[in-house]
Amino acid sequence: RFMPLSVSENGVLAYQTGRAIGDSQILWFDRQGKQLGAVGAPGIVFFPALSPDEKTVALGRVESAGGRPDVWLHELSRGTDTRFTYHASADITPVWSPDGKRIVFRSDRGGQFVLYQKDSGGAGQEEPLGGTSGGAQMPSQWSRDGRLVVYHSVTPKTRRDLFTVPIQGEQ
Repeated sequence: RFMPLSVSENGVLAYQTGRAIGDSQILWFDRQGKQLGAVGAPGIVFFPALSPDEKTVALGRVESAGGRPDVWLHELSRGTDTRFTYHASADITPVWSPDGKRIVFRSDRGGQFVLYQKDSGGAGQEEPLGGTSGGAQMPSQWSRDGRLVVYHSVTPKTRRDLFTVPIQGEQ
């Protein structure tokens, strides 16, 4: 079973347990397991990812019953939420670039989940990454140098395989 998680360079771990069916709540805990606080309001939220500067959490959120999920950004210091994607499809599973300037996510705009990227400040349009796996794609992480995105793809034949896709035309 896949468990979404994100780890900062100083060892802060954010992870999700359970399933994204119905209301849930993202919570902060210290290293001893003591709850420190909540991240945003309860709702249908999943796949949290902490930004490299540890100031923002990107997450999937469903706005209304029966709605499709979008990526949202929760600014931790102010407690504010900003919608990051606006497409009618499902946009989920955000992953931050190492410098925090881009976010990769998956979307089923063409009927199957593929990877897209967008400036983390919200400027510009989402750009497809064009991975070649042939199955539903899910981003896992960026390479440390920011040149590649690692993703896994699920196909009936081989189940779950790892792939990389270059960023910004790198070959």
